[in-house]
Amino acid sequence: MPPIFPTQVVRDDSLRWINFFNGRLLTGDDLTQEQAANRNARLRLGQALGDGIAWGLWVAANGSAEVAVSAGEAVNREGQVLYLGQPQGVSLSLPPKGQGASNVGWFNACGSSQPVGDTGVSGLYLLTLGPAEGAEGLAPTSGLSGGVAACNSRYRTEAVQFKLILVRALAFDAKLRNAAAYDCLGLDSVNASLETPFGVHPTTYGRLDGLRPHPLTDDDVPLALIFRDSSGIRFVDNWSVRRRVRLNAKLPYQPWHFFLSDRRTSEGEAAFFQFQEQLADLFRFEAGEITKSNFYAGARFKYLPPAGLLPASVNWRSFLGLHAPVQETQIDLGLLDQFLLTALQRQPITLTTPPYTAVDIYQVPDLDFVLFCRSDLGRLQVNFSPPPQALVVTAINIDAKVNGAAGPSASAVSLEEGSPPASPSAPAQPTPAPLTIHSTESNLAVNAWARTSGEIVSPNLLPGAYRVNGSLGGLVFSRKKVNIVGSQITLITVPMAELTPENMYLDVGWLGGAGAPTPVRLCLVAGTFADAVTQSYAETNPWQQPNMINLQERIVPLGQAQQDRLREWHTLFKQRFPALDVGSFEDTQLLVDNKYNFPDPANVSSLPEVPQVYAVFGKFGVPLTIIPANNASPTPWSAAEAPFNKDADLMAALLRYEIPYFDQIAGAWVQMIVEATGLASKDARKLIIRAIKKMQQQ
Repeated sequence: MPPIFPTQVVRDDSLRWINFFNGRLLTGDDLTQEQAANRNARLRLGQALGDGIAWGLWVAANGSAEVAVSAGEAVNREGQVLYLGQPQGVSLSLPPKGQGASNVGWFNACGSSQPVGDTGVSGLYLLTLGPAEGAEGLAPTSGLSGGVAACNSRYRTEAVQFKLILVRALAFDAKLRNAAAYDCLGLDSVNASLETPFGVHPTTYGRLDGLRPHPLTDDDVPLALIFRDSSGIRFVDNWSVRRRVRLNAKLPYQPWHFFLSDRRTSEGEAAFFQFQEQLADLFRFEAGEITKSNFYAGARFKYLPPAGLLPASVNWRSFLGLHAPVQETQIDLGLLDQFLLTALQRQPITLTTPPYTAVDIYQVPDLDFVLFCRSDLGRLQVNFSPPPQALVVTAINIDAKVNGAAGPSASAVSLEEGSPPASPSAPAQPTPAPLTIHSTESNLAVNAWARTSGEIVSPNLLPGAYRVNGSLGGLVFSRKKVNIVGSQITLITVPMAELTPENMYLDVGWLGGAGAPTPVRLCLVAGTFADAVTQSYAETNPWQQPNMINLQERIVPLGQAQQDRLREWHTLFKQRFPALDVGSFEDTQLLVDNKYNFPDPANVSSLPEVPQVYAVFGKFGVPLTIIPANNASPTPWSAAEAPFNKDADLMAALLRYEIPYFDQIAGAWVQMIVEATGLASKDARKLIIRAIKKMQQQ
């Protein structure tokens, strides 16, 4: 097609009006052409304004084989206005023969179109409204045409007709209604396109687009999804397919229509209305179930809208399960609609698969409902595997680190035991404990929560990278980097076998041979735990050998601090090794080889080959390192410092065995260093001597 100049006229032959003037002879064809031009103009206006339901046309079950449709008005994709002037009952069965609706064209030859009726198949059906045309009365004729007038109706009347389309044959399921709604919304296709914004996107998506152009045509306006089986109508869901009038979805915006389009906005609204409609039906037919204190949304919903309203009779903690926040947020009534509208622009909440979505709860004081919204902040959840027998969480420290620099917040969390949940997916109300977030800009005090089912839930966190340090009943764990993603719950699973004592040291007074009591520092080394477990199972316990005596006889009586430390260690092994017989705390004792003397740094042969001190808990004994207190560092001294920092492989081996400090190396026995590092015995002795000298020089 050749180009035109800016002043040239571009003709549109589809709109041709009759030029009326006095003396012109008019024929029926002329008047038909005039009416066709007016009709096409109206269709263009309708197409520009968009398709959907303007008002009314609500569908509700009316018995086992009939639905009632209220009066209303809609616009189809062709731009035609469909008007139902009064409520109408619609049978879900095929009409008797000869009673199908007429659907003749505008001033064209008469024709007919039969709706797709009930086939007797159990499944999902789509009820639609489409255009039709009727004839009324007889018009007088003249002999001008020289023949007999055909189709001499006095009036052509606009009409509508219903059509029932089998969408899918399937059996009923408790989650079917919700799943079918999001199938029509095309959630999977939308997510796939959002993941590849610069890719080629489909212009159609969702179950309804899949039914076009046949059996669903652009003349049809979807009204409701209906599930029917041998027992009758199981549900009628309007908002699965009902959409307000929106800019023509037949021609969506390209290439960014998945991000910004009136269709996507209307679908967010439909998701909200669909949830509220289904929730209302649950209260009508299953009020006793949904108001149970442990009712979980996943029992009836596969997805939730990005925002919704729950009455006070629904336990929102159980309803949202692991998606629930630690507590609700109080807001003024003036913010309610703003929060709702903002959240509706986000994606729906998937209940069935991780990553789990963080959901916030908002409540207006003294009102009997809450608003849930998909959060734009992240959240941290820590799980222990296997869950501890008794959860006593003393602290979770979350330090913000963004790009290696201190982030906007650092938090120290103190958590206590909560009440047991009703089910794994429906946690009971947690127990609050203090949490302080230290910000470079401000100080903020919020609450953290713990549950006896084994998980710890943080308050909302700004997206970013965090360092996490936690303490569980005197046991510690850490994660150097945890990425908190906006709107997601980041899950950390901490194996119980990974927990180490928060306090590794025990300072006691010990005779160590003749003379006055000598203060010594005893230390746990987590790398020895596996051997201790093996010895316990094999009952080859070194602490039961004849040359071992009770340390309590060679030690200054233990004070309360020492008793508390031993109690922490007892809790450690009870939690970490639940299958072992660690006895009661009253059975705990310290045993030492009565021939032990402190090593001489000038004599490598004075170093002990095997452990000399054991902390014994029932039948389980753990070896301890020994160092004179006057050689010990006031605080743990990292062995990553000189003189060992040049040997990266050696340091890595020590850390894997959980020997991070000089104190542990200086008080070690030879075989422990051999096992931890793979060094020969003589090299292991040299390493211990170097550590002893280093400690003496501090």
